[in-house]
Amino acid sequence: LDAKMREERKSCGEVSLYYAGMFLWMVGRHDKAREYIGRMMKMTPGTPEGNTLYGWIDLTCGRDSLVKKSVKYFDDVISNPDLGSNVPVDCFFGKAKFHEMRHNYSSSLEVLNQAVVQYQGYTPALVEKMRIQLALQDWEQAVDTAQRALQSAPQCL
Repeated sequence: LDAKMREERKSCGEVSLYYAGMFLWMVGRHDKAREYIGRMMKMTPGTPEGNTLYGWIDLTCGRDSLVKKSVKYFDDVISNPDLGSNVPVDCFFGKAKFHEMRHNYSSSLEVLNQAVVQYQGYTPALVEKMRIQLALQDWEQAVDTAQRALQSAPQCL
């Protein structure tokens, strides 16, 4: 598989590099995934999908120096004025997870509020928001958010 990937990598486009990087990240090969997404980002700099995946790779790699840098990739996407309301939901989740890992639950909640507003009716955003409200011990808001999530997807909790 590795030999075949090396051969294909020489001539593949950014979409192929993206999916190869996604696969490698999902199977835990963070360094290889970073390499593939880095190459993709050289071909098409500033792509929201590339920055978002790069942020997730760094966030989950286990190396503190990279984890600290991961929020920059999410911020670059969220603050991109060209995207408007087309910020990938994974980007919001990544930035929220970054703050959650740092035990900064109020910042995580702010990011999830943005996701809930932008992706109205998207139940996973409500569920994540409820989890953070529970971490903040904001019981009333957590119950309200849970009820909203259950209205849209009765089996979600």
